[in-house]
Amino acid sequence: MKNFLQKLIFVTSLVFFTVSCNSDSNDVVDDTPAPLEAAVFLNVSYGTNAQQIYDIYLPEGRTKENTKVIVLIHGGGWTAGDKANMNNFVVYLQENFPDYAIVNTNYVLAEIGIPAFPNQFLDLESVLFQIKSQEEELQIKAEFGLIGSSAGAHIALMYDYSYDVTNQVKFVADIVGPTDFLDPFYADDPNFAVALQALVDEGAY
Repeated sequence: MKNFLQKLIFVTSLVFFTVSCNSDSNDVVDDTPAPLEAAVFLNVSYGTNAQQIYDIYLPEGRTKENTKVIVLIHGGGWTAGDKANMNNFVVYLQENFPDYAIVNTNYVLAEIGIPAFPNQFLDLESVLFQIKSQEEELQIKAEFGLIGSSAGAHIALMYDYSYDVTNQVKFVADIVGPTDFLDPFYADDPNFAVALQALVDEGAY
């Protein structure tokens, strides 16, 4: 009888221990964060001028380690145009490169008393610096590709060539942007020579 009671106590204890272990294992909490949802922020300010704004499109499941950034820069002869002109590119990139964040930016347009150069290069620099400062908040990686159209392509190329000292820009795509103002198409046009003088802040160089 004594042996029977000892065996019964042992078996009961073993069953209780097994159930407890199973209960503990079932209570394990998966603390892996859920993937981030896609987000869009329109007309984000990056300066004091009303034209210094951009739209940013953040993809679903983005991370600071993997989500790089494509920046779109509109054309318009440095004096006209708007980021809305690049909205079709936003749609194309979202469909074909869904893992990238997309920034579609404006810059201060040139007019009498407000030269394009270097101001528009510095506007692009301000956009990239602001986005880099928000890497953690946005969960993006501050490595940039620039896609510019016409004057926007010129801005992108010049920024990468002369201003990107930390090599954050990894590629530039030039869509019909000028690359050589000494080309006869420009150099032999007296109207362009006059326009170029108005576009450049000579005191900044």
